[in-house]
Amino acid sequence: MELNEFISTRSLPLKRAALAITGDHSAAEDVLQESLLKICRRWDRVRGANNPDAYAYRIVTNQALDWLRHNVRRAEIPWHHAEGSVVADPSAHVVEVLTIHTLVGRLPGRQRAALYYHYFLELPDAEAAQILRCRVSTVRSLRHRGLAALERALTAEDSHGSGKDV
Repeated sequence: MELNEFISTRSLPLKRAALAITGDHSAAEDVLQESLLKICRRWDRVRGANNPDAYAYRIVTNQALDWLRHNVRRAEIPWHHAEGSVVADPSAHVVEVLTIHTLVGRLPGRQRAALYYHYFLELPDAEAAQILRCRVSTVRSLRHRGLAALERALTAEDSHGSGKDV
């Protein structure tokens, strides 16, 4: 596969990963651009890797986590959603999805990444571990802690209506 083909077919999934980790559309664009630049510079290594997609996701993940470390304090992680937009037929499902979306945005970046790679990309734990540069057991732990935090926050949301316990 050539560089142009790789970039044209992988940019959108890589941007989704950046958005899932940063929770910010503008930051995701910046992370994607920086990541694509690194992919271009390291194309021979990316192309020659056992799993070029995992290599690219690792670059995006590292860039996104760096963005979180340098630009956002944990309590202030942005997570944009359709808040304030007009919905013709709001339903309980939409409210639940937006609530979960907001709560996921409050998780630390690595937990968010582990959840994204497992539930949205359906990657095996070994591949997520390769992307996050950690052990498989760490990926499972990150995912477990993220889900536990979501469960606590949803329970608090149900009883208090606040959901700020993540």
